[in-house]
Amino acid sequence: MKTERLQRGDDGGYANSIASLIRLDAGETRAIRKVLAKAQEPLHISAIGKAAGIDPRKTGQLSEFISNYLQNTSREVQMCFEHTERGKRFTGWRMTEHGKDLFEHVG
Repeated sequence: MKTERLQRGDDGGYANSIASLIRLDAGETRAIRKVLAKAQEPLHISAIGKAAGIDPRKTGQLSEFISNYLQNTSREVQMCFEHTERGKRFTGWRMTEHGKDLFEHVG
């Protein structure tokens, strides 16, 4: 019995592949930005994912999107720290003023 040949989808990826199951789609990235824009205090990755309704299996992609793309490429978020007796402690991610301006213009 021959297996079916893999077919590429419109996005160039293969249907039902592991990568397609964990990739963040445009609606999810927009939900992440919306959560960060509305947050009054810094949020950890898990809190952002929960508030944005992201599947927990996509936590790695969520983390990569926030720490690599939003922080380093578009400069929309920043890491927040608080000073303690022993030094600095990471408190979460916060959207920058630049990120809020971008989000307001796009809507």
